[in-house]
Amino acid sequence: MHHHQTLHRAYPWAADAVEAAILWGMLCRQHNPTGKLPAQLWDKQADENLPNIAITDEQSRWAAGRRIGASSSFAFGGNNSVLILGESDA
Repeated sequence: MHHHQTLHRAYPWAADAVEAAILWGMLCRQHNPTGKLPAQLWDKQADENLPNIAITDEQSRWAAGRRIGASSSFAFGGNNSVLILGESDA
């Protein structure tokens, strides 16, 4: 068993915490003033049998207005959750 597999099994929540921290950084105007979104990594070979979807690329930015994002976690033992973070109205 590889070391990272051992850590992942021992601390499955750790990846979720890191993902939530990255989401917060993407939402925060102080840390991300231009609203840049991470590009989706893919081979750019769309399946013509499926409808087109919006995929982030190097030019993607948050839409104007309030920033709201979600982080989904599908955990061991059926503990699935979604964390929604967003800017306050104030």
